[in-house]
Amino acid sequence: MATSTLLLNGTEYTYDQIKQGAYKTSNDFEERTLDFCREWLNGKEEFEQKTSGSTGIPKSITIYRKQMVISAQQTIKALNLKANDVALVCVDSSYIAGKMMLVRAFEHKLKIIVEEPTANPFEHITQPVHFVALVPLQLQNTLDDKKSVEKLKVCKAVLVGGAPVSAHLESALARIKTPVFGTYGMTETVSHIALKRLSDPAEDFYTVIGDTQLSVNENDELIIKGSLTNNKSLVTKDRVTLLSPTTFVWLGRTDNVINSGGVKIQIEEVEASISLLFERLGIGNRFFLDALKDKKLGQKLVLFIEGYDTEVPSNLMDKLKMQLEKYECPREIVFVPVFDETSTGKIDRRSSIEKGRWLN
Repeated sequence: MATSTLLLNGTEYTYDQIKQGAYKTSNDFEERTLDFCREWLNGKEEFEQKTSGSTGIPKSITIYRKQMVISAQQTIKALNLKANDVALVCVDSSYIAGKMMLVRAFEHKLKIIVEEPTANPFEHITQPVHFVALVPLQLQNTLDDKKSVEKLKVCKAVLVGGAPVSAHLESALARIKTPVFGTYGMTETVSHIALKRLSDPAEDFYTVIGDTQLSVNENDELIIKGSLTNNKSLVTKDRVTLLSPTTFVWLGRTDNVINSGGVKIQIEEVEASISLLFERLGIGNRFFLDALKDKKLGQKLVLFIEGYDTEVPSNLMDKLKMQLEKYECPREIVFVPVFDETSTGKIDRRSSIEKGRWLN
């Protein structure tokens, strides 16, 4: 019988070596990854996990092994993955996305390749990969590289999450047949509870996997209940439109609604419109919207763009005014040379805003 192994940054470890802690690491990523693998293979029942902190201060919660096992089962079944399929783990194992990729592989006998997160995870991969989870920036860089995109096309399933998918990336995905799915979930739900196909044939709604039940409250905030929440109702900060008991359209976060001059604005909806404009204008710069204090309006909408003003049309504000409703149009554009990021690859909005205000 073949010995089960894990390939980490080019070094192969047997499961027995990992269980016994018989390994040496060369950096923090390798140490964190193998330490979690050792705990899992030795049957640890509870894990302390920090939330990502992309929209607020990170907090620590307890996640139970049984929840992680159920989550893995639901994903493997939904994606029709089989034993001996190759899983590429290239997102940070500090966070739930990385941990759950490892758990899915362990629990369902997938072969495991772990690579430290890079902008293009497929660049140095030499064997076929069937299953991978990426952040949007990694996926975009993969699609932009001819050799890497050919490797991606072999995949049976690609998950993308951690940040919004731009119109530019959606347009590129619409041209490929590889099953690429956007994910909806959070640390509190032990990774995703719903998937949305982004590649051809693309969908504009999420479909629940597993036994999760959905409802909404008076603020249209999604309420989740099922095995992954220990059958307790979890009230999210996500505004949705329920299409059916198992499908929904995500509108944005309730804490991303700003009040500008008495008009309520859902930031994500305006960002989606700007993303379409940027796609038409050929602008590839990352961006986000946020609110800054304003003496007259209370809050004003500000567009933060990664890069320099010379990289976008000089009449961009005029283009925005033509594309958007008057109340949706940013009152100011701030350029930030490089956005700060969380370790999961999300834009760190708070830090990037401070950097932008300091530079401008």
